[in-house]
Amino acid sequence: MEENSISLKNLAENILFDVIVNIIVTGLVGKYISVYLGLVVFFVYWVGVIYFRKYNRRFKLLKSGLEGYYYSFPLDENPKIWKQVRYSFKYLGISSDSILEPFRAWINSLAYNDPKDFKFLLMDPQAKALKSQICHEKGYDLNTLSPEQEKEIQDEIDAVQDRINSAVKILKNTRHYKDGHLKIKFYDEFIPWWIYIFDDEKVFLGILKKGERSSNAPLLIMARNKHYTSIFDAFLNYWNSMWENAKDV
Repeated sequence: MEENSISLKNLAENILFDVIVNIIVTGLVGKYISVYLGLVVFFVYWVGVIYFRKYNRRFKLLKSGLEGYYYSFPLDENPKIWKQVRYSFKYLGISSDSILEPFRAWINSLAYNDPKDFKFLLMDPQAKALKSQICHEKGYDLNTLSPEQEKEIQDEIDAVQDRINSAVKILKNTRHYKDGHLKIKFYDEFIPWWIYIFDDEKVFLGILKKGERSSNAPLLIMARNKHYTSIFDAFLNYWNSMWENAKDV
């Protein structure tokens, strides 16, 4: 009986000692963890504040309607994105030659009661700006053309004029033009980009690099922001202004 009492007493003392040690250790560890965690939170907070102050404008830029940027935009991607159009398609380009056949195939595949309207802004074949446009594409300086370059530019102007006139004939022969759902106008000014505008909600901007054809253009995508004015609105207003000042075909 005595031995059993001593054993139980020792067991109780051991259990009590273990509990006390565990409480002390847990408290110390928790204390240090809390201190370290506090330091980490404090550090992260101030890094966040400094980073936000430094890059606040960049954060705003990301919220300004920019949806994407691509170093190049292959021509076969056009029919894929055109499927996004619900009721309005606006285009700005030189001759539309590079997209004409897939565009015609697309609109011919639409139902007769499809509500979409199309507006094409093309360079006037007799535009004074056409020479500047060709020089930009060729990578030449308009004011320092050699006789050989002058001839090359003139040959290209003749070819582009033919492509524009051919595009107009093709577009005018479509059902949508005859029904009044496709309109064409001519403009006369140098443009450093081509533009699609879908439903007045999204802009696709192809940036024309000097010395390269438009088919190699990088692409910037912008969307309307309903809460404040953004660069989307700038390009929408730009296109609308060009349309108002352009010449009926």
